[in-house]
Amino acid sequence: MFDFLDRARELYTANRVNPYSSDLDRVFRAISKLQAVHSKSELDLVNLESVFSAFEMAELLDVSPSEPGLVLSMNRLIAWTLDEATLFEVNSGRIVSSSVYERFAALIRKLSLEDPNSSRCAVITFNYDLALDMALHGQGLNPDYGLSSFSDPPAGAVDLLKLHGSIGWRKCSADLCGTVVPEVIPRLDRFAQTAKMKWSPLRKTLNASARHCDRNIDGECVIVPPSWNKTEMPGLVNVWKRAAAALKTATTIIVCGYSLPETDSFFRYLYGLGAVGETLLERFWVFDPSTEAHERFLSLLGPGARGRFKSRTWTFDRAAGVLESVLVNRSRLPD
Repeated sequence: MFDFLDRARELYTANRVNPYSSDLDRVFRAISKLQAVHSKSELDLVNLESVFSAFEMAELLDVSPSEPGLVLSMNRLIAWTLDEATLFEVNSGRIVSSSVYERFAALIRKLSLEDPNSSRCAVITFNYDLALDMALHGQGLNPDYGLSSFSDPPAGAVDLLKLHGSIGWRKCSADLCGTVVPEVIPRLDRFAQTAKMKWSPLRKTLNASARHCDRNIDGECVIVPPSWNKTEMPGLVNVWKRAAAALKTATTIIVCGYSLPETDSFFRYLYGLGAVGETLLERFWVFDPSTEAHERFLSLLGPGARGRFKSRTWTFDRAAGVLESVLVNRSRLPD
């Protein structure tokens, strides 16, 4: 998230004529207005989570840089940027995403299905994209988003709990419904091969769709601002409950690529209250290039968990490459 807005601006500079140009202009104009706030208060104008939270608060208080539709425009900027920056292809009848997610999904499969000594594995993420979703499908796993109430998981299901929503989710527009529904991808038997392409055209090619209340749902994707105010999205409560249950029973918690920004007090309370239980924590590992993120997580932990804490200044790519040897082959965590 730390350079997401820079990437969005770079992509927009290269492609100014697109369906969301007015939304992108609105967002970047509002970021420029935030510089006046920054002169009197410390505010990270580069980090997506910080800026998104500022926009949401400005809309709530009706102060600058708020303007009609700003939060919706930010949602669209996120979805457009992810669509522009992430390519997929169909290869041998399965959707392939980036190599690092393919490797990570293979690790999840080994932990979930192939390792008899491992308990059920859950992935809790703040990412909105579909790279891991598609990689899990490619490994024969079915992402269980936790959108419905607790139930016995089907064979091959892996908890993929997207706490801030997903560009692949839609909200049912039927009166008094509002249920959040993931898009369903039909069987790929007739799609042996495609070129690499953005998700939006591939979605149409594969005829992926969301359906609820006997109707197709095709509206704005479900994206929740990364801040304290989650009350406007009751459709995700089951996801948050499932995440709390996973934290409560976890013996190992591994954090990759999430920096625990000060603006997201939501996770602090989710962990603090959700992790309360009788299960003994064996590992709490943090992999992030920023040592400041390590310090924030360490300050989050109680005395019992601090003794289980380890951190490395690794990217997600590096961590995904090492974790298989540590978690599956039981080797030592390298320095």
